[in-house]
Amino acid sequence: MMLKKPVSYLAALAICAAAFATSANAATINSDIPVAGTFDASLGGGGSANIISGSGNFKQWILFGHVNVGVSAPAQSVAMNIPTVNPGTMAASGNVDMDYDNVTPGTPQTLNSVNLDLNGGTNIPFAINVAPIAIEIAGFANANLVLSINATITDIDFNSTGGSPVLGGNGGVYDVPGEFSVALNGSVTGTITNLPLGLGNINLGELAALNDTLTFPANLPGIATTSDIGPGAFPHDMLANFAALLTEPIEVPFDLPIVVNESYSVPNRQSGLSSLNVNANLAATLTLNDVGYNVSGTVPQVLVPEPSTLAMGSLAMVGLALLGVRRRRSA
Repeated sequence: MMLKKPVSYLAALAICAAAFATSANAATINSDIPVAGTFDASLGGGGSANIISGSGNFKQWILFGHVNVGVSAPAQSVAMNIPTVNPGTMAASGNVDMDYDNVTPGTPQTLNSVNLDLNGGTNIPFAINVAPIAIEIAGFANANLVLSINATITDIDFNSTGGSPVLGGNGGVYDVPGEFSVALNGSVTGTITNLPLGLGNINLGELAALNDTLTFPANLPGIATTSDIGPGAFPHDMLANFAALLTEPIEVPFDLPIVVNESYSVPNRQSGLSSLNVNANLAATLTLNDVGYNVSGTVPQVLVPEPSTLAMGSLAMVGLALLGVRRRRSA
């Protein structure tokens, strides 16, 4: 009768390897990952100031009294431009909810939600230059209404409205739908220039305050990568990294109505503007160019083998132990 050969160490090790290989059929794990990193962009843009209507009154002193002269601002459109601002690298932070498998190092599968504060505590001041707006004073050469806009972006956020699959495995791409919100603070001031009769300029002061949050839909594309960072044997910590894959600028639509309704005192023996009424609209696009973000977060010890894998691995290790006892006895 032939005796069966005892199982070798190599065979037992093969059993262990096969047992742990079953983790390739791993379950999906979900983690809400706090992330932090950097955000870079330059700010520029342009648009137009559209004058809807304008009217007013100019008091001209003649001998012993004032003569009222009509003032009007015909419908017109003038250019606006935003000189480029480079605020430097800003601190970004937030949370990314991600599904991934439990095969080390945890291949990303789906980004369920992404919520990021992109500029952190950095404010971005900027100016909008507006071309002079013609003001017609009957019987005289035109004067100009010059608007100055000084503002600051105090917050840039992205909040997803849906999820996105990660295509391509570890280091795969995603395109998360959502909304950007950009908070603005600042003011619009005005000056009447080139007044006739050498009267110089009239400072109109603040015409409108900026205190608004501009919200608009836009996708956030990027690359998701995971890697093991913990020492020793599996399971251990994982690093999840999310980096920008933006080929186009982020365009922030900006729309602000301007209403000028001013009256001025003109003393005797002097000429000057006594009233001005203008309805206008500022329509511009703030453009974030060369946009890049790179945020990472640690996922602590979430990559664990499936229970069936642990059981099979344990059986294989027991087999190795028994084989060792058997050989010591036969020796």
